[in-house]
Amino acid sequence: MFSPNTRIYQPGYISHISLGLSIFIIQSVALGISQSSYMPDLVCTGIWGGAYLVMFAFLAKENTLTSKAMQWMSYYAILIGFTSIGLYSWRFSVYGPLIADCKNFPASVYGISLCGRVAIDCCMIINGVFIVLVNGFIYSKAPSLATNNALIKE
Repeated sequence: MFSPNTRIYQPGYISHISLGLSIFIIQSVALGISQSSYMPDLVCTGIWGGAYLVMFAFLAKENTLTSKAMQWMSYYAILIGFTSIGLYSWRFSVYGPLIADCKNFPASVYGISLCGRVAIDCCMIINGVFIVLVNGFIYSKAPSLATNNALIKE
């Protein structure tokens, strides 16, 4: 059924799929409830970043990447993670002092309550940190993870 060279599980596949889908869904929800007036939501890091991570996962699972291609793809994924961290942590400086009283804060920030905005921003930052960690590991281990018979040649 499977040849001895077939890899059923490629490291990073599950993490890329779950991180890609979660960042895509969180970004879509944030865009829907913020009425497109919040600058980090307009950049859509989660949408294009999530699609990129899912694509990377499927390419890695199908053993089509050489070690150099895997390193470059993980490098770009690290940039996506840093972009997510940077965009959403930047906003904490704007409403940082109000976070302690977010339940008592009556006004909404960009169409969403302050507590909701903090939750979405924290989820995007946490996903960004995991994206950087997973892809940093994959970048360093790419020569041992990539196949010798990859379809995409260097």
